[in-house]
Parts: sequence; structure tokens; C-alpha cells
Amino acid sequence: MNSKNLQKYSINIFCRLVKGAGIAILLLLLAIFIGEGPPNPFKLTTRELFLMVMFLTTWVGLGLALWRQLVGGIVILAGIAGFTIFAGMAKNWVFYSFWLVGLLNILCWRLRKSQEKSSDCER
Repeated sequence: MNSKNLQKYSINIFCRLVKGAGIAILLLLLAIFIGEGPPNPFKLTTRELFLMVMFLTTWVGLGLALWRQLVGGIVILAGIAGFTIFAGMAKNWVFYSFWLVGLLNILCWRLRKSQEKSSDCER
């Protein structure tokens, strides 16, 4: 296996692991959401409603990242940034996993784009 094929293989494995981490977080959030039950939006305060919207934005971003890694990564980061700013829970390790998955999705997109550019130059 030459170095270009090894590089392509490594990037694909890395990106699949990132997608797997995103799927694991999606399933965990879904299990929590089903177990706790959906909140009644009419009984939430304005702050709680905003936090729920940011949480759902993050969740949608995790789903989008399965098809569009750049867009999904940006939506994940936007949602978790809003949630973290208003919730004040930045010190909880669970929230770092959202940041990490968002950043790694953007990194995967960048690696694949640079790989495509380098293969175009060789033709």
C-alpha cells in the first residue's frame, strides 16, 4: 500500500470514528429524552426555552454531521456555544464531548478537502 492510499485509508477511518462518536451521543441524548419525556414548552421559563432550543440545535447538528460534516460541525458548535453561555455548565465534562465532536467534524471535512485537492494536482 503506497503512502497516498494509506493516508486516504487513515482519514476515512478517522472520519468514521468521528461519525460513530456523533451517533453515540445522538443515541444517548435520544435515550435521555425518551426516558425523561419531552418538556411542556408552555411551562418553561424563557431561559429554559432558550436552552431547549440550543439543545435541539446541537442535536440537529449531530444529525446533519452524518451527511454534511462542515455544516453539521458548525451547527453543533453554535448550539453548544449558546447552551454553554446561558447554562453556565462549561465545567461539566459531558459538554466538552459536544465541542470535541463539532470540531472533529470540521477537521474531517478539512482533511477530506485537502485530500481531494492533492489528488487533483496529481492528475
